[in-house]
Amino acid sequence: MLKGSLFTREFLSEGIIEYEEWKQIPDAILEEFQQNLLKTFAKFPTQGNPNEATTENDLIQPVLKALGWKNFLTQQTASPKGRDDVPDFVLFPDEHSKQKANREKKAADRYKYGLSFLEAKAWQTPLDRKSEKQYVDKIASNQMLRYLSRVETQSDSRIKWGILTNGARWRLYYQGARSVSEQFFEIDLAAILDLPGHNDGLFALSETDRQVATSPWGDEPAYPVQQVVIGINEQRVVETAHFAWSEEEKGFVEIARYAGAEI
Repeated sequence: MLKGSLFTREFLSEGIIEYEEWKQIPDAILEEFQQNLLKTFAKFPTQGNPNEATTENDLIQPVLKALGWKNFLTQQTASPKGRDDVPDFVLFPDEHSKQKANREKKAADRYKYGLSFLEAKAWQTPLDRKSEKQYVDKIASNQMLRYLSRVETQSDSRIKWGILTNGARWRLYYQGARSVSEQFFEIDLAAILDLPGHNDGLFALSETDRQVATSPWGDEPAYPVQQVVIGINEQRVVETAHFAWSEEEKGFVEIARYAGAEI
């Protein structure tokens, strides 16, 4: 359900709860947030094949608003000339910042008032490989890396965070990471909400698997240094997850995930 090495596991499980910002969030607010997400996904055709526009309007925008991002502009080109780099959303901290951005004549100049941006893809579009109708340069993660560089420049380095999502998976990038392409943070929101077809089979590296794959001293991997977990449900491979040893994390981290297929 969680993927990437932008944040350590210790921070996500223990460190974050020590922040005052986290402590100030009442449990009732978190419960309300979860219920809002469930209602949003319940109305969305997750079993169908919604296009990008439908995914943006009926799923991504409601999730953004539930997260508190109520001030945003859509389809703002980040290039001084032409329309080669056009993220789907520019996210602003408040209405005043959005108003100041709207006073700018050039769309590219509006980024200096934002805090982040988001690139949206159609429901469950692959993020790290091309779909049948995509060219190599349109692979979502490659496109995102280009947007990060362009937006950082146009915002005078104000914006270093970007979000990439296909509705099911939400991925956070940081332009200041040592390896921007690999050190992201991804949440499988569809799996967390236990949507049909997103939690079938066993396709995670369990705690037992991690212990077996790690030396008794816990500071290095036992052979082999990469693990593949295949989730199977009756006559179908639900999903395959690929894990590799990370010296930085001192543990196995997910590096790839592949869609399922009939056996």
